[in-house]
Amino acid sequence: MTIRGQSFKLEEEPLRCKIIHGNTCQSRNLLRIIGIENVLRLNILLNIVPRNRLASIINYPYPINEYTRFIHYSYKEKTEKLPEDIREVRNLIQSVNLQTNATHIIASIDWGIEAIIIIRLSSNNNIVTQIDKILKKVESILKGASELTTLNSDDARFLGENTTIIVYSNISYLNGMTSMNDICQFINKRNEVYKVFRPLEYTLKPIELFNPQYNRLDSPIIQLESTYNEKLEEYLLKYLDKLKDLKYSLDYEVTKMLNGYLGEQLCQLQQQWVYLKNLYENDIKQLKHLINDVCYGRGDISIIDKTISPEKQNDFDDKFNKVTKNLNDLKEKGKLIRNLKEKKIQYCNVVEYGIDQIDNKITIEQKLVFDNEENRILYSNDHLIKINTKQFHTLLDNLCEQRRKHSEICLIYADFSYSSFELKDMMIVPSKRHSDENKKSMKEETLSSTSNIINILLLGETGVGKSTFINAFANYLTFNTLEKAQTSQPMVLMPVSFVTTVGDNFEEHTVKFGDVDSLNNEVFDRPGQSVTQRCKSYVFNLNDSDRKKLRIIDTPGFGDTRGIEQDDRNMEHILEYLSNFTHLNAICFLLKPNSSRLNIFFRSCLTQLFSLLDRNALNNIIFCFTSARSTFYTPGDTAPLVKKMLNSLSIGDVPFKKENTFCFDNESFRYLVALQNGIKFNDDEKHEYEMSWSTSVTQSKRLIDYIRKNVVVYHIEGNLQSMKYVQFEIIHMIRPILETMRNYLRNLILRTQDSVNVSLELYPKVISFPATICISCVPYSLLVGQFWIAKIIPHKIQNNHCTCECSLDQHISIDYKLEYKLSKKSFKYNQDKISDMLRELCHA
Repeated sequence: MTIRGQSFKLEEEPLRCKIIHGNTCQSRNLLRIIGIENVLRLNILLNIVPRNRLASIINYPYPINEYTRFIHYSYKEKTEKLPEDIREVRNLIQSVNLQTNATHIIASIDWGIEAIIIIRLSSNNNIVTQIDKILKKVESILKGASELTTLNSDDARFLGENTTIIVYSNISYLNGMTSMNDICQFINKRNEVYKVFRPLEYTLKPIELFNPQYNRLDSPIIQLESTYNEKLEEYLLKYLDKLKDLKYSLDYEVTKMLNGYLGEQLCQLQQQWVYLKNLYENDIKQLKHLINDVCYGRGDISIIDKTISPEKQNDFDDKFNKVTKNLNDLKEKGKLIRNLKEKKIQYCNVVEYGIDQIDNKITIEQKLVFDNEENRILYSNDHLIKINTKQFHTLLDNLCEQRRKHSEICLIYADFSYSSFELKDMMIVPSKRHSDENKKSMKEETLSSTSNIINILLLGETGVGKSTFINAFANYLTFNTLEKAQTSQPMVLMPVSFVTTVGDNFEEHTVKFGDVDSLNNEVFDRPGQSVTQRCKSYVFNLNDSDRKKLRIIDTPGFGDTRGIEQDDRNMEHILEYLSNFTHLNAICFLLKPNSSRLNIFFRSCLTQLFSLLDRNALNNIIFCFTSARSTFYTPGDTAPLVKKMLNSLSIGDVPFKKENTFCFDNESFRYLVALQNGIKFNDDEKHEYEMSWSTSVTQSKRLIDYIRKNVVVYHIEGNLQSMKYVQFEIIHMIRPILETMRNYLRNLILRTQDSVNVSLELYPKVISFPATICISCVPYSLLVGQFWIAKIIPHKIQNNHCTCECSLDQHISIDYKLEYKLSKKSFKYNQDKISDMLRELCHA
């Protein structure tokens, strides 16, 4: 419906402009500053009214304090309104068939310009005084009392160097401006560009005022009392401000203080913030529906009271306080890192060196390898510092004194705060640089060196006992007898858990070996599903003269109860993981003796594996049988099934002979673990397990000798084949290409906004933990300069569940995250060149 109204110039003073200081009590409520009445403010907070143009000021991301200034400018050019004669309006309305749920009609519209200019000042008080003087000039210019030339070039430069300006306006062109000179120039030319004026304010009146016979299609609206509106507004603003304060501290203060360290902890904190934000947004959705029900008589206001009750707020406050505590802890760590840097002490998070609960003094020293000739390393963690701060500072002083005497010494602080390794005391450990052979990083050494490390790929059916076998095999190679294993500290490559029965009444006991609860890659409570969820490598030293290392590549089991599709996904993951290595020494299939049939996926596993590897790798296949004590350490009835299946394959001749077949008994290792858990056994059982251990030790050594003497190392690099490998390579390229395209577009937008002297740069950082990105979760919004970026936070998979509540099929594995920095250099390509590169990438 269109009703022609009247348009006239304002008789009263149309222009208003004032400066507001950020430390005033009303400044936290930005919507109130710009004069929005309480019902509309609540509707904006509840997302009933869109947060655009002026209303988008509610999204202002920075804290408001004594270093914040607002310039509120408003200019009304004209007002359009309905005719004064109410009968004329009534006749117009009655001529239209109103079949609507509308309650009000627009009675008048004010047109003009309104803007809130928010200025963030430097915290230097001398500079603040100078800026306030310049802002007084700006106020005078905007009021029309002074010429634009009053703001000279020195003033403009001083503002540009010491302030950050954000504009919120009903004029979209103003919203992108960051220069006070440009803002003043645009506003002063308002009368020269009539079309720039936009609606400032709408006046609504009930339709019944003009048409008493008007019947709405539903029941009339019940208005909430103004005090109740204020109560809801206070509740919503309270937690909105908390979210903003946390986010600012997280994005700017903590990130800067950590200086690139503790990326995983920072990501966890960002995830916690996203969780709080989701809770807040769910509250908004719930309140919006409840208020709607109350207004239309479908609900009682007491339900709203429960939603914002003191108990609910206390629970919300507890969640915020927990995140705030974690944030403050990271701030304290940032202060420690800064303090160490001032003392020229290098900070080191030991988690990044792979140190966890299975390590000991020797392995820790082997992993903490640095480039310097001679180091002094201080071991400590947050808990030890807290209970004995004096000792910590004494040790720091001790370190600095040692370097004063010996300038060549490098000082390092090894932080065990985030490692599962239990450090009992602070200590200073001398460390000399390892030989060039051992100086390589763990990844470089373990992935590249064919002479120093033996790589064994371990494959097997779900439930065959791969995880237990890995621990058992490591201990068989370490301890020649069960007695030595009992009197020493058993080697824990990965935590294991199993149930055993003891006594005449077959009482069940859960036996744990290692810190099962902290393990992310194993799930013990889902029978039939693969315990190991993703591929993982376990590296340990062989007890021999040539100091070789052995890596066992553990894989998810095939024959998963979740079906063939899950098996296919697991196999694809195995092949992709395998493509990262340079060589394989052996491909080990783990089987049980006396099987009545082979799992159907066994054939598929071999076929898919050799769609990636060529036939030269067939000679690297070995077969290991677990629980072989019952078959006198032979393959038993499984042997003919394996032979028959291998003969039917088209991939080539797979050797299956005694020389590449090895039989073990994991029960002797389980016996050792049970003893560690305090379970008693009789002498006969002890003797039987001692014999089993001895046989398994012999088989383990024979396996290593066979790999060393009879098997040619299979070099993966250059020998990978098939479309599967090409697919992996393409998949690895997709994310870098898309991220590059996205950043080109960001810089293209910056260029179109006349921001030619800045550009956004990408900084990829390797993630030290298994991580994914969720395609369902809302990204973390990060303001870089004046550009909002949807930052993807890596998600951890723990016990087959992600840190978010989305299903696992919504997650994509990643091995790096992206950081964004604003460069003061202009993007080196012009607009046409960027467009050309984008087209090339689209066709890549």
